[in-house]
Amino acid sequence: PPPPPMGGAPPPPPPPGNAPALPSGGGRPAGFLSEIQMGKSLKKTTTKDSSAAAVAGRVLG
Repeated sequence: PPPPPMGGAPPPPPPPGNAPALPSGGGRPAGFLSEIQMGKSLKKTTTKDSSAAAVAGRVLG
């Protein structure tokens, strides 16, 4: 398509309702969202940081 004319108004946004619908729930239990909204605590996790250099802190030579 040709480029829009310089200084003109931008084209109008597409009409709502033509976006693909996301699947509701996503395989989660029905009360999952309500539990989060009520402040249910999340599972504790352990972070393993592997971004440090392999030779950090070692004396080379």
